Amino acid sequence: TSMLFYGSQENSSTFQQLSDLLGLQRREHYGDYLLNYLLVLLGYERDSPQYVLSANRLYVDKSVELEANFASALERFYRAEALKGDFANDGPRTAEEMNAFVSNVTRGNIKTIIAPRDIDELTRLVIINAIYFKGNWFKSFDPKDTRPGTFTLSSGQVATHPKMMNQGGHFWVSDADPELKADVVDIPYENEDYSMLLFIPRDPTDFSLDFLEDKLRHHNGSLFDSLYRRMISRKVNLTMPSFEIESSADISETFIALGVTDVFDQSKSNLFDISTNYKDLHVDYIKHKAHILVNEEGTEASAATAIVVGTRSSSSPIRISANRPFIFMIVDKRYNLALFMGKYVSPGGDKRPSSSQPNQSQDVGEEEEVEQASRSKESQEPKRVNIQFPFRS
Repeated sequence: TSMLFYGSQENSSTFQQLSDLLGLQRREHYGDYLLNYLLVLLGYERDSPQYVLSANRLYVDKSVELEANFASALERFYRAEALKGDFANDGPRTAEEMNAFVSNVTRGNIKTIIAPRDIDELTRLVIINAIYFKGNWFKSFDPKDTRPGTFTLSSGQVATHPKMMNQGGHFWVSDADPELKADVVDIPYENEDYSMLLFIPRDPTDFSLDFLEDKLRHHNGSLFDSLYRRMISRKVNLTMPSFEIESSADISETFIALGVTDVFDQSKSNLFDISTNYKDLHVDYIKHKAHILVNEEGTEASAATAIVVGTRSSSSPIRISANRPFIFMIVDKRYNLALFMGKYVSPGGDKRPSSSQPNQSQDVGEEEEVEQASRSKESQEPKRVNIQFPFRS
């Protein structure tokens, strides 16, 4: 997204829509944003290559000449290459190269993001961003304590989840969080710079995630600061599902719903600062694909797109159970940065073989009810869970 912002002409409506999305009210703020973005990328390369891999790349048709400032920004701030190809005559090979790049960054978890039919003679450039995260829990869940359990769907119906993990211990929590109206628990990874946050609506009869989603989608760094200030260390009996899920979608409608419309309209799009010889560039669609595995050992997550304040402890444990729809977020606490955000709504969204999914047909039907509105019209693969990728490029 910020690459498109950099390529938009200042004072245009395209520029304004993208700056509003990024929370950049004035152009001079953008220099700080780019510098911070670069420092984060360098930090991952230097300190955390075994936990986080992130890469950007731009594929450009051979007919396109990039503006010098745009090409320079790609290298300086995004650490991105700009590779040229013959889209009209060699589209399938170019798509294969893009997919190989994504597969390499995500360690094979995402093998395809672009189909050969996505590249044709009218394609001028493709922006690829990929990220991979793998982390073991600070304290693993004992597989002997994993057992089938109930999971209440958004409809109120009760299904069976084959693998509900259980663990007792001290966690940072904000139970009945006043701002989010949810129980929030921080589950640390072995590298304590990272953790998974679970957001479970406090009202046990409220299975909608709409309020939470709206709060978290529009968050800024201050949300994490205020949330961690409200957290205390408590003894918790925690129950959560083990799951493996995928998301594949054209997320253009998401951007349009957030007010970014001009870049999708050829007559209104102003991406004049990208190319010297093409002044009619516009976005056809934005493809996003994600994969996440959460089990007793830890988390492995991938995505691709075309603060301790209290030490009080409770003597008696509280029970927090993610046995109904919840939101999860993988957080880098050094930067107040959400690497991944998603929601889990149904055991039917798991990639497990159907034989291990009791009540599967009921669960899948429930999930379609929840996710149908944002499903890609072209996707031949059922969308399992909406995994967002806030670390935008």
